[in-house]
Amino acid sequence: MEKKSTIQREIPIPTQPVHALTLPEILLRIARYLDLVDIQACSIVSRPLYKSFTPFLWQDLHFGSPCRLNPDLEPFARSLTINKTSEYLEGQNITRSNQEIFEAVRMKVPWIRSLTVHDHNSVFPLRLARHCTQLSSITMEGLSLDNGGHTTEHWTSCKKIFKKSRSCLQTVSLNNWGYNEYERPVRGQMIWNPILNCVKAQNLCSLSLESCSIRKEHSKAFWTICKQLEKLNIYAVRVDLDVPNSPPQGQLYRWIAPPKPASKPACPRFPRMKDLRCIGLHSASVEDQLEHILRQCPNIHTLYWSLFGNEYEILEEFCNVYADSTWPSLDYIVVMKDIRDRDFAKLLQYAKQPLRHVGYWPYMMQPETFDILRQRHFQTIEKIDLQHTEKGNRQWAIEILTSCPSLESFKASHITAQEIFEAGPWVCTGLRQLVIFIDMGFGSDALCRRFTPEEIQQCRAVYSQLSALKGLRKLDMLSTYAQALGHTNSLARVLSNGRQHLPVPLPLNLKAGLDQLAKLTNLEEISFWSGGQAIRMRELLWMVNHWKRLKNIAGGWYVSAEPATDDQDKYLKNGELKKWLLEQGICTKGCLYVQYNAESEERAFHEDCCGLSDNEGD
Repeated sequence: MEKKSTIQREIPIPTQPVHALTLPEILLRIARYLDLVDIQACSIVSRPLYKSFTPFLWQDLHFGSPCRLNPDLEPFARSLTINKTSEYLEGQNITRSNQEIFEAVRMKVPWIRSLTVHDHNSVFPLRLARHCTQLSSITMEGLSLDNGGHTTEHWTSCKKIFKKSRSCLQTVSLNNWGYNEYERPVRGQMIWNPILNCVKAQNLCSLSLESCSIRKEHSKAFWTICKQLEKLNIYAVRVDLDVPNSPPQGQLYRWIAPPKPASKPACPRFPRMKDLRCIGLHSASVEDQLEHILRQCPNIHTLYWSLFGNEYEILEEFCNVYADSTWPSLDYIVVMKDIRDRDFAKLLQYAKQPLRHVGYWPYMMQPETFDILRQRHFQTIEKIDLQHTEKGNRQWAIEILTSCPSLESFKASHITAQEIFEAGPWVCTGLRQLVIFIDMGFGSDALCRRFTPEEIQQCRAVYSQLSALKGLRKLDMLSTYAQALGHTNSLARVLSNGRQHLPVPLPLNLKAGLDQLAKLTNLEEISFWSGGQAIRMRELLWMVNHWKRLKNIAGGWYVSAEPATDDQDKYLKNGELKKWLLEQGICTKGCLYVQYNAESEERAFHEDCCGLSDNEGD
């Protein structure tokens, strides 16, 4: 009996029930589904919510231009506006303001994981960042290697920042970190490159260099880092492709052009590389880039490689290397803008596995090339562009929409409503961008009359098909309207030709089925060709109320050049709704209306806002 009572005394009896919303594990999961504004509001509700949510508000500390922030990629970034130059810090008021910022942010240092310093001569951001010890991402922009405006404290602070976070550092981005390649530095001037402090960062896996220069004596450190990288972005960079044992005599600070041919490395330089973006590597020819960079990535998955001019010979060599199983995992390729159909067909044919992305598409794709695409890559392809393809465009477009489940971006000139009805359901439910003109096929007289009940039902059927694309962010039915007429020139030039038989667009009208797109909550941009059809105030109100992320509306109309006799001409010419839309955070850039004279068939083109009065009838 004594033993039983002892056991009972050791088990504490809870005095209060445990609520799920007080557990940090639950709160952290909730925070990942909330926007920054909602997290800020929740953090002031109670002390448990404050302790759990506040770290999310200080994950990213940004100094510099707010335009460098991407709200989609960094939803929890905190941007601090301070003086960019050191000389302005001498004023008493400004110094006190920066000191207040320093004291406030210093308490949040344990939570900061990402630091961005953009175009700052002031040492204040670096001085504050020296207290961050667990940075996983560092971005430095606009700090030149030999800029006289940067003092010893700049470089000392940079060294401490990289050194303290060396064990946690995973991503480094350097922008405009260069030097004057034709001048020797002044004796005693501090010259330092963050590349040197990244050598011992064992967890570093991503490096981005834009408009940067790597000196001869620093290139060995760079190639050492490359052995552990999984992602590398090179844009307008100067680096020697050879790895020197020691700097040659007299070449310590000066770039010697052209560089000598690089020796072939004994083992792959990028054994872990999965994502490589190489654009504007000034110090090497495209042949050397292919040999000493691309061929050194045996496990690459994603490749962006810029070939300027007509580099067709090197592209053929690239295809031959691709065919030799050099990159068995490569399934995302962007090689060059002006690509020929036969080279494009080789990329499709030589792929060791189905491709996700093939970058730029040829202007004149042949049916044989499309057959390869259909047979091997339809199930995995994420982006297709048929805007400049004439043969089989409409037939291919409807086949792609009904056969490519992984499609995220699709561009084509046009399809008809009848083709949509005759085909099966669209399987690309994850589509984010759709650029295509939809011709209802009612006859040109439908542009200036009311639709019949049967035509309204057809419009609603098309909208029903579009409503399945719940992840859509951009719906553009305007930019390819010119191609729907059989032309590839500008919209203004096409309309000035006085074509009599014009296609009938899908009307943006609630009665015609616009209300079925209410579930497209991610839509950010919509462009449409309305012809002579009216876009009324109630449609715009519906868009604003249901598409909360809408940022841009672009449309086009025919408008009579005669004195305005109805609300349509008045509102289009005066743009009375433009200010209202801007107040809702919606831009109308790209709107176009065509003013024409029925007698002389003359047309004038104007950019204006869309919109009509709500007292205009159905």
